[in-house]
Amino acid sequence: MASEIINDKLVGDILDILTKETTFPKSSFYCEIQDDFQLLFISISIDDFPENEVELSLKRIAEILNSLMPKRSDDYSWVVGLKRENEVVDSCFGGNLSGSNWGV
Repeated sequence: MASEIINDKLVGDILDILTKETTFPKSSFYCEIQDDFQLLFISISIDDFPENEVELSLKRIAEILNSLMPKRSDDYSWVVGLKRENEVVDSCFGGNLSGSNWGV
């Protein structure tokens, strides 16, 4: 089994920062630790936000996650999905030491 790199404390700290530094309230976020504690999936409900605010916030979210999340070899450590009317309309990902990361 792989070692745990993501835990509830890290997720809580990240949510606090994302809430302070983006337009989204905490209630817009849904987080799930996946892949044996190696991947953080974040879903954000963007129904109440105009596209320009979402785009700016997504760039900031990627910057925050790229700076705070542990990195993995050959795989991503975080994925963000944006949902409008319960449909995923955009996504970004990062934390991969071996590949491209969104926003970098």
